[in-house]
Amino acid sequence: MAPAAAQPVIASIFLPVAHSGPPEPASPLGIQLSELRFRDPALLADARAAGVAWWRTFMFWDEVEPVRTEPPTYDFSHYDALLGNARRLGIEIVAEIQGNPRWAAPYPGGPVDDLEALAEFMAAAVERYDGDGWRDAPDRPVVRHWEMYNEPDNRSTALAAQGRGWGFWGDRGAEYARMLQRVTPVIKLADPNAVVVFGGVAWEEVASEGNPFDMGFTDDVLAAGGGRFFDVYNFHYYPLFASAWARPGLVDVAGKVAAAREKLAAHGLDKPIFVTEAGSWSGAEPPYPPATPRAQARYVPQLYARAMAAGVAMVVWFQYDDVRGVRDPDRGLVDYDLRPKPARRAFLEASRRLAGGERERPSRQPGAAGEVYWFRRRGQRVGVAWTDGPIGRLRVAAASVERVHYLGDSLTLRDADDGRLDGVVEVPYGADPVYIITASAP
Repeated sequence: MAPAAAQPVIASIFLPVAHSGPPEPASPLGIQLSELRFRDPALLADARAAGVAWWRTFMFWDEVEPVRTEPPTYDFSHYDALLGNARRLGIEIVAEIQGNPRWAAPYPGGPVDDLEALAEFMAAAVERYDGDGWRDAPDRPVVRHWEMYNEPDNRSTALAAQGRGWGFWGDRGAEYARMLQRVTPVIKLADPNAVVVFGGVAWEEVASEGNPFDMGFTDDVLAAGGGRFFDVYNFHYYPLFASAWARPGLVDVAGKVAAAREKLAAHGLDKPIFVTEAGSWSGAEPPYPPATPRAQARYVPQLYARAMAAGVAMVVWFQYDDVRGVRDPDRGLVDYDLRPKPARRAFLEASRRLAGGERERPSRQPGAAGEVYWFRRRGQRVGVAWTDGPIGRLRVAAASVERVHYLGDSLTLRDADDGRLDGVVEVPYGADPVYIITASAP
């Protein structure tokens, strides 16, 4: 297809960052399709049917502007239909900028030689997908969230050279800050409602010389003044590193959320938080620990309950579909042949029970066996409960309670079921997470 008409060069205009965008979708449940299949509209429709509200997807600069011309020309044909399909499905898009052209940078995910070229590209992309009726893509798909590179805290040359999925700004936090300072005002000028998302940092607490990630990356970005030039902070999390982030009363992803907030606060910042990669796997080869489809499915409600209780706005399950041919765990909610795993059913149930919910304060019930989190949703009180030890028993003040297994089986429990009519329902729970839904909010 012939390149689109040339876009004019954007002048260097700097504006203060002021997020005035629309409220985020009520559901925090997001996914990412694999790089092999992310262009498949049927697969995205299947993910939507599983309860997905957010889609983090690639936008490769080298596909849009493979050759530098003067004035620059851009071919967005790879993305117009793709993003239009997502909007028709009602999915909120996070566009992950990757794939620096070879003429612009030595590595696909690292610093560029000419920030003006990157700024011009971002201006063209944001203008095309802002939905304002001027220079819009056909069907006017709208993208509000723009994520600047994936795992930019990577400092491994070997990883950076592997493919377009790796960032490469590790040990160069000040350069990443300069990139944000140049690009963000241009994004805001093109679309005042745009949301600039910090590139999802791996930020893995691994005490090893082999750790490819720069643990001080975010501090370096913020110390260089980058804090004013993004709207949402963003990191990745996997339970493989749970012990590094655990703290009293905060386990799993919640511990890393607390650490992120402390890091931002140390620089005088308070930002919404995304987690654009998280999840577990149904099977893996060393060095990854073994897993089972059932354990993966159990982790779905655990991840989202913990994240929502910690106030996270959105969590991307990475990824929706399994990939063959790489030494990577089976992370998908569907397998390589696109057959659903139990985790897909668990994801759908989490969407049905948690989308639109707001955390109680405090959200985690003190003194309860295992973990119990409470949310308010559509005039109801919704709990998520599980325990790794003996069966827990929760006493809930209600005339009746709906107890829903994380895979969907439902049972109604009533006040008098324990032989006492005392306005309290006793709800048992164990290793399998359950949703506890009161008939009405007390």
